[in-house]
Order: sequence, then C-alpha cells, then structure tokens
Amino acid sequence: MKLRKLREEEEEEEEEEEEEEEKEEEEEEEEEDEEEEKEKKEKRRMKWRGKEEKKMRLKKRREETRYRKKCSEMRRIIDDEEEKKRE
Repeated sequence: MKLRKLREEEEEEEEEEEEEEEKEEEEEEEEEDEEEEKEKKEKRRMKWRGKEEKKMRLKKRREETRYRKKCSEMRRIIDDEEEKKRE
C-alpha cells in the first residue's frame, strides 16, 4: 500500500516536472520567435532607411547638377555680354 502510494506520488511529481519543462521549452521557443521577428523588422527598417537615404543623395546630386548648369549658363551669358560691350 505504502509502496503504491509512493510510486503514485513519484509519478505525479515526474509528470509535473515534465509539464514544467515543456512549458519552459515553449516559452523559450516563443521568445526565440519574437527575437527573430524583431531582427527581421529591424533588418527591413534598415533596408528601407538605406533606400530613403539613397533617394535623398540622388535628389541632392540632381539639385547640385541643376544649380551648376544654371551657374555656368549665367556665366556664359555674362561673358557674352561683356564681350559684346568690348566690341
């Protein structure tokens, strides 16, 4: 009788321990999944940020090119006018 009771108690304890271990494993897996998801989001965010920065650099370069063109045109016009005045 006592042996049976002891065995039953041991079995119950083992089952409880197994359940706890399973819960811990599930929690760890969930944490890992969450961490992976965070990393993916951060990677996407960095990729998007990189694209936006590239767009801004291109836009700035185009504006600078446009500005230089206008400046060179204005210099040419001024030079032409000065040349006409000399003649």
